[in-house]
This record gives sequence, C-alpha cells and structure tokens, in this order.
Amino acid sequence: MFSNDTQRRSHASRRPLRRWLFLIPVIGAMLCPPPAGAAPRLPAVHLVYDGGPLIEQVKVATLFWGASWKSSSLGGYFNSFFRDLFADGRFMKNLAQYSAGGYTIGGGSLAGTDTDTQNPPAKVSDAQIQAEIRAQVAAGHLPKPDDNTVYFVFTPPNVVVYDGSGGNSARNFYSYHDYRFGSDGFAYAVIAYDNTLRDLHDMTQYASHELAEAITDPQPYDTTGGWYDDYYGEVADIPVTLYENYVIDDPDLFDELDASNGNNYLLQKVWSNRDKAPVALAAR
Repeated sequence: MFSNDTQRRSHASRRPLRRWLFLIPVIGAMLCPPPAGAAPRLPAVHLVYDGGPLIEQVKVATLFWGASWKSSSLGGYFNSFFRDLFADGRFMKNLAQYSAGGYTIGGGSLAGTDTDTQNPPAKVSDAQIQAEIRAQVAAGHLPKPDDNTVYFVFTPPNVVVYDGSGGNSARNFYSYHDYRFGSDGFAYAVIAYDNTLRDLHDMTQYASHELAEAITDPQPYDTTGGWYDDYYGEVADIPVTLYENYVIDDPDLFDELDASNGNNYLLQKVWSNRDKAPVALAAR
C-alpha cells in the first residue's frame, strides 16, 4: 500500500485510558488517580517541524457514509461545527503558530458535503475509505482535492474501521487521519461512529483532534512529516498522552466552543509550543 521509502508515523486518535466524567468509560469504571508522589516521569515535550507540507487555508469536505445519516440530525450538526469553528477563528489562530517552511496557516472553510446512502461493509478498510472518497469526487458530489483540502469521512453505527496499519476502531482508536499519495493525492480523516458516548454530538472532540493534526502534519510519514514529537506524536496526541498519565486533567484536555449563534461544541485541546500547555482557542 505504501512505497518502500516511506513509513507511517503514529497518527490515530487512540482510545484513552480515561474519559470525561459524562462519558461512558470503555471498561465500565473510571480509573483511580495514581497514589500521591507517583506521578509518571515523562520527557519534556519536543514538538518540532520536520520540513514537510502544511495546510495553509484548510478546506474541509465532509462525507457521511451510510443510509442512517439521511435520517439523522448529526450530519447537519457536524457541518455546523466546522462552519462555526472557522467563523470563530480562534482555533485556527492557535494553529497559526505552527506556520513554517514557507507555509502560513490561516483560516478555513467548509468546502462541501455529501451523504452516500449506500452502506459501507461492516468492516471497512482504509483502502475502501480512500476509494469511496475518490468515487464521490469523480461523481461530482465532493470538490476535487487540492493542497488545502481535507476530506472528513463519518462512518455509521455498527461499522468497524480498519486503518492502514491494521488497527481498528473497536479496539485501538476513535479516529485517524492519513494521506493518499499520487497525482490526485489528498489528505483525509476518518471519524468512526462512537456509540459509547452519552451524547453523540461530542464526536466533535475527535473531529477537532484530527483537524489540528491534518493541518500541521497532513502527510504523516517519515519523509514528508510536518510537526511531530518523537515521543508523544502529533500536536493533538501530546495532551492525550499527558492526560492518560495523569499529568493533566479534564480542564486541560477539553474546551468548549460557544459560537455566536448559540451553538456549543466540545473540543480537544492541542499542544501549544507558544504557551507550553494544551490550548484549543487562542485569545481574541
């Protein structure tokens, strides 16, 4: 699937050990905090630019795959999330600090959306997801890719997604992003339907995670990488690892976007080199 001179780096939004209190824990019970004085010794964050491409003016195109999305209000909510996030501007302003290599990270937009009512297989592979994106672009249902385009594929309930490394959404991750190389190459992210959430709207936390990483590391491979920490991973992986190891708690991992139109969205914070801490929304 991948050429011999490239190696995929860790890029998935992994299933964390702990979750917000209003979420249903994966294993049925919240983990107890570590004993006093037992805080893990983790290396300092060393997030650096590896010289690869970045996305300057991101254009998100959403694809809701499966018949159930037609009767669900969630698709509209997720599209509103992207519109409101870009209109607010602070999420992108925070990521602008990672402009480098002649790339200037600016604003973003929702460039298109489509619902494919043909259901995916119960076990859908990364190759099948790429083929679905290409099919919908070829049919004129989604915009053609360019250097700023990121396709977000939302899968329906009861579908297990397998990424290109063999991990799956039942055991290993909630979401991931990747890149299809070639003359018609494109960046894309996959949000697996998470029916363990008490509120399905909170899948925006995964969307914000992948959006930040797709912008700052759109081609997550050793020879084309953007911003990366050799221990922690990408910009959104760093707070998750700190959270899993009890270095930070809920307020340091999550934030809420209160849009001017009254909509509210759950965000995951990403690492800020400027602030030396997780941040989702830059100051106005």
